Parts: sequence; C-alpha cells; structure tokens
Amino acid sequence: MVAVQHNPKQIAQLIESNLEIPTIPVVASKALRAMQDENVTARHLAEILQEDPGLTARILKVANSALYALPREIKSLAQAAMVMGFDGLKNLVISAACRGIYKRYGDRERGLWIHAVACATAAQEIAKAANVASDEAFVAGLMHDVGRVVMNNGARDKLAEADKLAEKEGLSSPEAEQKIFGFTHNDVGGLLVSRWNLSDSLEHAVFFHHDLELVESLAPQSKDLINIVHLANRICHVVGAGCDPEEGVELEYEDSAVDLQIDAGALAEIVVSVRDRVDNAED
Repeated sequence: MVAVQHNPKQIAQLIESNLEIPTIPVVASKALRAMQDENVTARHLAEILQEDPGLTARILKVANSALYALPREIKSLAQAAMVMGFDGLKNLVISAACRGIYKRYGDRERGLWIHAVACATAAQEIAKAANVASDEAFVAGLMHDVGRVVMNNGARDKLAEADKLAEKEGLSSPEAEQKIFGFTHNDVGGLLVSRWNLSDSLEHAVFFHHDLELVESLAPQSKDLINIVHLANRICHVVGAGCDPEEGVELEYEDSAVDLQIDAGALAEIVVSVRDRVDNAED
C-alpha cells in the first residue's frame, strides 16, 4: 500500500498544479447547506434544487435508476425528499453531483461508472449485513474512486500509463499512480471531498480505502465506513465490475471482512447481488 509521504498542503498543491478539481454545483452546495437546518422542509429543498434543471434531471434519473430500486417512480423533487427522507435526498444530491464529474464517455469511462455503481451497491449491502448504521455507505462506495475519474478527465494518457505499469509490475493502482503522477487517486478523491465540504467520514473513506493499516492511528472514528468501502471495492474486483475479475480471492479473510464480522455466507449473497446489479448496469 502507499504510505502518506507529504503533508496535505503539499499534496493539494501538487495535485492542483496538474489537475483541475471540479467544484460542486452551486445549487447542490446550497441544498446541502440547507439540509443542515433541522427545520428545513421538503418543499424548500425542492425550490432550491429546481434552480438547476440539469441537477434536477440527474437527481430524478438517479432516484429512478437501479441504484435505489424504489418500488414506484419518483416524479418530483419534493416527492423524492418525502419518500427517501433527507438523508436519502442528500445522498442523491451528492450522487448526482458526482455523476456530473464524468466528462468523457467511452469504454474506460463506462467501466469507471459501472465500478462506482457496483461499489455503492456493495457498500450499502455490507453495511446492512454488518449491522452498521451508516447513511453514507452508498455515497462512499459511489465516490471511492472519484479521484480516478478526475485523473482520467485531466490526464487520461498518464492514467492509462499508470494502469499499464500496475499490470506489468504487479503493483496496486495507488503504487503505480504514485510513480507516474507523484500522487494517488486516494489523494485526489480526498481533496475533492474536502473541497466540496462533505463529511470527514466520507473524506476518510475515499482517502483510506486502500490503506487500512493507517486507519487505526489516523481515522479511527471512521473505521467502519472505511472497512465497508474497502470490502465493497474488493467484491467489485472479484466480480469484475468495470474491471477484469480477480480469481482465487477468499473474501472472508480480508481484514475488512474480519473487522466487520461478516461471514462467508453473507459475503456470497452480496457477491451474487452485486453481480446481478452489474449485469443490469451493463444492459
């Protein structure tokens, strides 16, 4: 795994001198701030979100997609808020804003999105199986590789070079990225979450999902969510969600699975569910 080698300010300066970090849409930012007010109403949130027709359309599209698998069609933002609750709507706002980061469209971008969707699904199911109350599991899974999306947008050829290096030398993605870029997708994703003023736990999950050995000392308060995202990512690699499938992986022995106390039977059920979701996403 890639250890932290620079202080956060140095990393941020290095990243921003090489890549453009997308800003969160203004309306999404306003809505997320409004949701911090316990007295805010669904109608008021809908009024805010309707200021951005594009974001509104993405939210409704995500709300009615296989990501959430709701029993009936969501036709309005106020309905989405009432049916899903503010936590669910917050996740939708973040998810829709995250979807807007995908600026290129091709096989690589399709793979990144399928992987993100599958990881979000896996994270949500892992949280349930582990009896961990986390309304951020879905979004954390969706955003765990957002740094790779930003790197792909701004330096597609270099990211491809890093991927080839990882395959050639048997390196992890962060190890190869460190060699090619001088920073990793964990660094980029963590910076984006910070710039968007999202929660510390979400930033930790994005930043540490490849570095479990650092969690106890640097982010113990977010350990469960980080373990959920780590295990969800491993499941996605076993299934081959947006990537080549890995064989011979015994998921029940992953450190994250052990910490979350999820047995082989529960993991097998999650794998089947994620594989089905990937097939639907492919279609």
